[in-house]
Amino acid sequence: MKFNCKNQFKKAITKYALAEKKVINFIKDDQKRVRGKCDWDTCQWVCLLSKNSRSDSWQIVTYESLHACPPRRDNKMVTATRIAQKYWKFIAANPS
Repeated sequence: MKFNCKNQFKKAITKYALAEKKVINFIKDDQKRVRGKCDWDTCQWVCLLSKNSRSDSWQIVTYESLHACPPRRDNKMVTATRIAQKYWKFIAANPS
C-alpha cells in the first residue's frame, strides 16, 4: 500500500486504532520511515512505512496483522479534538 505522505499514513493508522479499540504508538518517526507498534507488551502487531526513493511515495514494507491484545477502553488516542472532529456536524445542527 502506498501513501503520498507520512501524515496520511499516521491518520489512517489512528483511524484504524480507534475503530478497533487499540492503542498504537509511533515508535520511529524520522525523514525516511515511520513505525507503528501496538502498545500492549505481548502483542506482535507492527506496521513499518518507508520512503520509496524511486517514486517519491511512502510504502508499507512490514506489516504484522495479528493483534493478540484485548480491546482497550482507556484509549489515550481518543482526544477532545478527535471527538470534536467526528461530531461537529451533529453539534452544529443541534446547538441547544
